[in-house]
Amino acid sequence: MRPSIVVGESDSGWTPAFNVLYWPLRAFSRGLIEELPARADGRVDVVPVDYVADAIVHLLRDRPDVVGTVHVTASDSAVTVDELVDLACTALDRDRPRLAPLVGSELADRSPQAAQYLPYFDIDVAFDDARAQKVLHAAGIAPPPLAGYFDRLVAFAQDARWGKRDVTRAQARAEL
Repeated sequence: MRPSIVVGESDSGWTPAFNVLYWPLRAFSRGLIEELPARADGRVDVVPVDYVADAIVHLLRDRPDVVGTVHVTASDSAVTVDELVDLACTALDRDRPRLAPLVGSELADRSPQAAQYLPYFDIDVAFDDARAQKVLHAAGIAPPPLAGYFDRLVAFAQDARWGKRDVTRAQARAEL
């Protein structure tokens, strides 16, 4: 099983790990990103951890006959950078950053930490999820659209102070 970018739970936003997508979102929430080195049409394939967990359980328990790699991704429903920026601007009440080419980006020059996340915003592929469609989606296991739970991811991240405050899964679920 090969998941794409895994984020918090789709219903509560809970996550124990604030990496990949969370670092640039945190920087953006603090007003540190005025220019985003990314292509507007680049794809950002994000899936919630509950979808990944359901896929693992189903494959191990109900479909041990499946061989080969199952891409547990959003695939065709993956958002573009442009769509992700819109979601972030709305959820974080921030002005839209400029999108700029990755080469020679000011952000990459200023922050090596930021530079490690840049390839995630320049992907020009859609993962082949035909096997997931056949095995997982046929069993009713499919990723929800990011727009439907993005606000919960951000709200949880802010509540947990982007990983600096320990919020248990039970506490996050109690707030539902």
